[in-house]
Order: sequence, then C-alpha cells, then structure tokens
Amino acid sequence: MKNHNIILLTVDELRPDHLSCYGYDRIRTPNIDTLAREGVLFETCISTSVLTPICHASILTGTYPDRHGLRTPFSTLRGRTLAEILKPLGYVTGAFVGVGLMSRKYGFGKGFDSYEEPDSSTALISVPWFGITVHEGNWWIDRLLSWLRSNHDKSFFLFAHFFETHEGTEDALLEKGWIKKDYLPEPENSYCDPKIQLYDERVFKAIVDALKELGIYEETTIILTSDHATNLGEHPAPQLTFRADTKGLFTYPQHRDMYDCCLRVAFVIKGRHVPSGMRVKGVVRHVDIVPTILNLHGIDCDTEFDGVNLLPAMEKGRAEGLTAYAEQLYEKRRAAQQAVRTDTHKFIRDLTRGTEELYEIDKDREEKVNRIAEASLEEVRNKLRGICNAHLLPPEQYLATPEGEISTGKERRTVEARLRSLGYID
Repeated sequence: MKNHNIILLTVDELRPDHLSCYGYDRIRTPNIDTLAREGVLFETCISTSVLTPICHASILTGTYPDRHGLRTPFSTLRGRTLAEILKPLGYVTGAFVGVGLMSRKYGFGKGFDSYEEPDSSTALISVPWFGITVHEGNWWIDRLLSWLRSNHDKSFFLFAHFFETHEGTEDALLEKGWIKKDYLPEPENSYCDPKIQLYDERVFKAIVDALKELGIYEETTIILTSDHATNLGEHPAPQLTFRADTKGLFTYPQHRDMYDCCLRVAFVIKGRHVPSGMRVKGVVRHVDIVPTILNLHGIDCDTEFDGVNLLPAMEKGRAEGLTAYAEQLYEKRRAAQQAVRTDTHKFIRDLTRGTEELYEIDKDREEKVNRIAEASLEEVRNKLRGICNAHLLPPEQYLATPEGEISTGKERRTVEARLRSLGYID
C-alpha cells in the first residue's frame, strides 16, 4: 500500500502576479510552473490577514481568527491544527519555519513530532519588533531534505515556511551572493523578483528533486501558497520606520492594508485525485486548504472548519459563492482593519479611523473607485458590514479560555466600544 504524503509550503510576502504561471513575464519560475501544469492553480485566493502568524493560523486550522484565537502577534493558537488531525492517523509530522512569531510558545508546534523555528544561531536577521527580538529567516533546506530521507518510507505531513522572500532580507542575501546587485530595477522593491527566483531554483526545486529521487513524488500531495502578498506602490502608504535593519525610511514593499495587492495570494496544488492543468476561477480562501487536503486523503472532518472542500471547484474549474473574510486588528501595525471579498465586491473597514470603502471588484480590479456612499449598493454594503461585525468577537465558548485571553480582553473591549460609537452594534 502506498503512503499518503502531504507537503504544505508557504512563501512569505509572495505575490501571485510575480510568478510566471500566473502570467508574469519579467522572470521565470519554471519549477513552480511545472507544479501548476501538473495540478490546479487557483486564480483568486484570499488570505485571512496581512500578518504572518495570523495567516498561518488560518492555513493550519481551516478557521478564521475569531475561532483560532490569533488576533495579535502574541496570541496563542487554539483549535486543532492539520498536524494534530493527521498525527493520530499514523502520519509522521515535521515543520520548518522561518519567523519566530510562529513559535511553539504561541501554539504553532502542536501536533508536530519535530518543529524547527529560527533562533539566534539560525536566523538570517534578528530585529526588535514592538518590544521583543524576533528571529527571521532560517535556511532550513538541507535539514528538511535530511528529514525527508529519514521519513520517506512512512506517511508524512511536512510543513515548511520560507521567510527570505520578505523585505528586509536583501542585504544578508546580497552579502551571501544568493541574489545579485545588478538586477535592476529591483532595489526599490527589496529585490522582490530575485528572491522569488531564489526560492524556485534553490528551495522548491530541491524538494521536488528529492521526492523524485526517493520515488515518492507521484504519491505526494504538494500545496504551495503565500501567507500574504504585499503593496508595491499600487496604493499610497506611509513610510515605515519600525524595522531596525532598514537604512533610513522606506515605503514599499509593505503589507498593512486590506487591498487585494496585500491579500491575494498564490495557491497551487497537485497530488492524488487532483486534476492536472486546471485553472480555477472565483474566490477561494486560506481556510479552504485544510478541509481540501483532508477530503483528498479520505479524512472527513468538515464540520470543524470555516472553509470548504475545493475538489468540486477543481473539477469544474470555478469556485462559486464563497465569501472571504480578512482582518488586521493589531493597531500597533497602523490600524484595526477588516475586509470582506466576494467575486463581485470588496468591503474594507478601518476601525481606527472610522472609515469604510466599497469596491465593485469585478469591474474595478485595482480598487480605485470607492462606492461606499452609493445608494444602489446599500444592500451589499450592509451585508458585508454584517459579516465584519460577526467576526469581531469570538464565539462565546472561547471567551473564558486562557488561550484566548490575550486576544479577547482589552483589545476586544476596545474594538467593541469603537463599533458601538460608530453605530454598528448596540
């Protein structure tokens, strides 16, 4: 009997429109392109946040922040992770992550037999971040390949998050010679494209080559996605000064808003029972990844998720009727914001400033014309506003749990008071 292998790969700050399989023509990403040809590419996948740990909590649990509990970088992940579901079923579980905010101490290691996170000896950079030192980057590829060779004869779940595509890593990568200074006009975008090529050539290809060498490529489900994307200047944004490793002020890339340039992410999957060469139109979400993986492997746990099984959408080439919710309620990162995305509309609410935006996204892909005041869109506006209201407070059964205390205490009361002052709740 063949083993059932699952590899979940996340690439930090990766915009789908900078991959050649999504139509980008300035660079080629041939290895990821091959994955898309052999599997399914989702054209419009929406993240649940613009903050790495919150995004990954949704990816790993199939739930939104009001259920998984991460609403600040320092909250604790609650609910079952994919690793916790698979481990009792006989899967060997391992993880390699590239940012300290996805630490065991925040619950991300639950269900993993081995969990490697960056520390002062493995991090590419270590930076002060709102009062703590965060270790970022972790060139784990050699150790991951060793893990694969040690566990390839078992059913396994492997999760690997790559940080080096994020802004702020370019100086260290240039010093190592892993990206080149003469790649113009990239410096103003923190060498975004060379970093993506670095991942495609030196990380993703190495994993695929190892799977083929071990004879398990065909029986392995591979999922590639990004946690969030990033603004490269499509929407005006303030200059940033919070990173200690930056030389002076910088503007882009940054991911602190709810526009699609920050929330639309790459999502490609290939494996058992997955059609090949399929492109799926329509909105899908990060919360759909776990239920889809489980259904592909004959494991029925749909009732505990906010997401759905995407296999029917894969077979049809279109996802229909799905609504994506996203939030960034940690005000120290600029503002408390929420968003709802459908195939036709995008609603953004800034709770800190008391502003709202509404876009007809099917006609206005760049989100340039705010139609929030138009009477003809009142019904849509009220519906999407109601979805935001429903996600603000966690379900009652979570309010008293110690794990949720950080995210349901002072910040919850602050958000609730602001909603009340704006007339959104009684």
